[in-house]
Amino acid sequence: MSKVGKRSNPGKDLLEFVIGMVMLSVGLFWLSNVINVNIGLFGGGMMMGRFNVSSGAIFVPFIVAVIWIFIKPNIWAKIFLALSIILIITAIIMSAHIGFASMKLWEWLILLVLMFGGAGLVAKQIFLGGSTYKYTEENISNKYK
Repeated sequence: MSKVGKRSNPGKDLLEFVIGMVMLSVGLFWLSNVINVNIGLFGGGMMMGRFNVSSGAIFVPFIVAVIWIFIKPNIWAKIFLALSIILIITAIIMSAHIGFASMKLWEWLILLVLMFGGAGLVAKQIFLGGSTYKYTEENISNKYK
């Protein structure tokens, strides 16, 4: 007769998950250290369609909304204030310039192996449950009885 399928060791599964999380965390931390983000909100403007709006003009709707809230607080003033805050956040995000620091090829490869290898180990434990159940003829026939 064929052997009954066996499940993997839960301790091994936990260890594999922890190693994957550590690898993923180290890789993402390393990636966050080699990315340069420069935000120049007050140094330039923001393109809205075909118009270039200076960064100072972006705060005008916010100022109007705050004055409107103090004069006559109603739902439209609150909506205008929320939209002006969204406009300011959008301007900050759009003015961000993201670039990578200089790296050697071997550093980049190690970073990728850490990130994607760790993500693979974590995904294996989450989505496959870490079970390495081997299907045999006996298991399959017992399943459908």
